[in-house]
Amino acid sequence: MDKPSSSSPKKKKTRGVTALLRFIAKLPDGEKYQIDFDPDTFQPIGQYAAKFKSYLSFIARSKVSINEKQWKKISDKLKDVIWDDITCKFTCPTDKEFRKHWFVYMGERLKQFKTLLSNVYIFGKGDKHGNTTPFEKYKFIKEEDWDLFVQTRQKEDFQEKRLKGKTHASKNIHPHILSRGGYEKLRATVMEERRKKVIEEAKGDESLMVDPPELKRYEAWLMARQKPSGNFTSEATNLVASKIGELVEKNTQGTIVFEGRDDILTVALGINEHPGRIRTAPRGVGFKNFYGKSSRSTLGGVSQDDLLAHLQALEQK
Repeated sequence: MDKPSSSSPKKKKTRGVTALLRFIAKLPDGEKYQIDFDPDTFQPIGQYAAKFKSYLSFIARSKVSINEKQWKKISDKLKDVIWDDITCKFTCPTDKEFRKHWFVYMGERLKQFKTLLSNVYIFGKGDKHGNTTPFEKYKFIKEEDWDLFVQTRQKEDFQEKRLKGKTHASKNIHPHILSRGGYEKLRATVMEERRKKVIEEAKGDESLMVDPPELKRYEAWLMARQKPSGNFTSEATNLVASKIGELVEKNTQGTIVFEGRDDILTVALGINEHPGRIRTAPRGVGFKNFYGKSSRSTLGGVSQDDLLAHLQALEQK
């Protein structure tokens, strides 16, 4: 077979939305992409997990106006249209909690999308293709809707809100370097590497092919903030890493037993978890789903305050 000419034009890279729609278009009429979901966190599992989440993000952006101020206030009729579209293409559980979880997710994605539009096309210099309006990339945005969106974002009350948000973001002393897939992608990548290592070390001996240890919460949190060089993203994170090392050692020695909400990461950070936003957990996963019904612990009879005081004393030595 002849080799392609070096002068042949390079194949244009397919944009994310276009590739996603082509993926959906390949689905024969009446058929669905089969997906399994974690019964506790509702997270998709398997081959089409990423596509499922990408499609939900696309549906939220394309079906709901960018001028909708509150996601919670979209009509029940529109919600049904959105959900019917999703369940016609992917196998989904029918319970209300599952649906509620993913509507929260879609609301978050729409909010992020509107922030992106503002930063790139209103307060920025346009996208990488030189476009100063989003019409070419996002065909579902109407010009009249965009004009109204720009007017709203340029108002004084929104400018104050935006400044407040930027100030809050600047106070994040533990910035992560996660990719778009977030902790789910990180966890999947690490577990795949661990499984490969088990297989390699077993050298064909099936008796040695055991399930690798699950990625612990504090491990995921640290990995999300560790650069390729091995350094962490901030000095504050470096201090937390040291605290985690101390706590892991004491836990291994049996001095302290961690259970439930007061686990190693929570104690090392010295900040309790937010009820609706657990660190390293997917959005919308609360205490009950993540920790179980009974999630309080006594830390082996030692209070969190005592532990923190002990760690601070160690730092001063």
